[in-house]
Amino acid sequence: MPSPDAAAYYRTPTPDEPIKTGDIFLGGALVAPGDPLLSLSPERTLRPPGSIATAYEGPIYAHSAPSRDVLDLGPIVDEPVVGIGYVMLLSYTCDYAEPARDHALRLIAPLWDLFALPNANGLRGFVWNHPERCPAIFYPLPARDGHFGSSYVNLRQLGLVQREMLPASGRVASLQQPVKHLLWQKLAFFLTRVRPTLEQLHTVDEGYPSPQARP
Repeated sequence: MPSPDAAAYYRTPTPDEPIKTGDIFLGGALVAPGDPLLSLSPERTLRPPGSIATAYEGPIYAHSAPSRDVLDLGPIVDEPVVGIGYVMLLSYTCDYAEPARDHALRLIAPLWDLFALPNANGLRGFVWNHPERCPAIFYPLPARDGHFGSSYVNLRQLGLVQREMLPASGRVASLQQPVKHLLWQKLAFFLTRVRPTLEQLHTVDEGYPSPQARP
């Protein structure tokens, strides 16, 4: 793996590119473990599958799971979400073989400041200096000028959002393919306890007709 360097990690996507795993967005609702499903206002008209969402303006809601004794009493109550920041788009690992599927719900995880981890001689140094060997739940990210500083994603803090809440206008970076392979390795190990090799991931990449078609 390259050292944590922005040029090795990020590229700037064009607005007409579909959103992909590893894309980072500004304006996502921060999701902590145990948070309920996030979605759009009920009045929002969803875009047709396959088209690119360019912008979203409107409220975001968290839907609390209904208790058994109120299931027959009407719709789920909407509660506003207050945490807004940077989020990374993730995916179930099966989507690596089916990236063209336009799922209505997307997995995201919030970005946290790297210095929220223990000191440089402890977990922070391990995550930052050895991204390929640090615990599978952590994915470190270098600073993105004008946006966020050195950060990390904790894969135990996944949440669901409607795809319209991740419009192209809010995307600040996409991962380069080599570091995306590390993300796929961590996702696979975290979700299935199977860690694909880099050679296996390169083989999957070669099966797509162009680099733009790769997940």
